Amino acid sequence: MSVPGLVAMLIVGVGLTSASIWMLSARALGTSEPSGPALATIDPDRERESDAELLKPEVRSLAKTRLEFELVADSLGERADGLSEIQAKLEAALLSHQETEQRIQERNSQVERLKRVVERHEAACIAYLTVIDHTLQLTDLSHAERAAAERELKSFARTLEPLGIQVLRPNPGDAFLAEFYQATGYEPSEAPSGTVARCISIGAKAGDRLLKRASVTLSGLDTRGGGNS
Repeated sequence: MSVPGLVAMLIVGVGLTSASIWMLSARALGTSEPSGPALATIDPDRERESDAELLKPEVRSLAKTRLEFELVADSLGERADGLSEIQAKLEAALLSHQETEQRIQERNSQVERLKRVVERHEAACIAYLTVIDHTLQLTDLSHAERAAAERELKSFARTLEPLGIQVLRPNPGDAFLAEFYQATGYEPSEAPSGTVARCISIGAKAGDRLLKRASVTLSGLDTRGGGNS
């Protein structure tokens, strides 16, 4: 067996220290043995302990860094869960808002349809009131016919009340309401001056909304012309 092969076998099989390996190799090769500090025996266990001591700060630093990383990861996970919950709530709120908007649009459409229906009914009511009004203005009505027309007007007015429609037929002495009445002139009357003397034509309103203006004469003298109207 060659000398290098023998040296390699000794290193693997026996596990010699670096100093012993150097001595055997020197003898096998016929070289002089090293002297002085080179002959000092090196203990592998002590080397490992020394390396471990040197690595302890780095190991502690790595362990600390890993712990900090785990804490950050846990915190990010919790925040991610919180964000997911917030996102779910926002999506639910958005869906609820969209549903509410849809219901509002549907109700607005219903209101618009009802308004059109009410307007048609109001127009029909005003047309019928106008017929009664023209009947009452006829001068050749018999007493019975006039009484029948008056009863019909009162009955129709009661029918309109639940619909929010009020018939405007002011009596003598009532205050003149410019937003609902139209003054056609003045005439002598026992009513206080400037109040309603006589209702000429019937009107109607729905709340504060005028449907048909009532025509009246005012009690007193027409100061604009300096005499009676």
